[in-house]
Amino acid sequence: MSKLATYWSIPVHVLTANGDAVTIEGPEEAADFLRDHCHKKEGRHYLSASGLCAEAAAHNGKLEVSREAFISAMLEAGLMQPAPRGGDAKAMRTTAPSAGSLA
Repeated sequence: MSKLATYWSIPVHVLTANGDAVTIEGPEEAADFLRDHCHKKEGRHYLSASGLCAEAAAHNGKLEVSREAFISAMLEAGLMQPAPRGGDAKAMRTTAPSAGSLA
């Protein structure tokens, strides 16, 4: 039996310690990144994100809470990728609002 992958609604763009850009799409990838590529493993946000991402990857935790914890850990470690200029909406997995919802 294969394990079903879980994805966040919006991927997180981070940098490895050597500056390579990586897109993390869910808690399983985040847990792997924290374990294998995060150079700061003692911070409060790192510890929180490690547990929350592992729980969400096992379908035992809140998915978007794990995303927020991962972002906090990446900020703490200085590994967040700067946001693309010009509002690159293609980088996000979201649905545009319908024309009827615009005020």
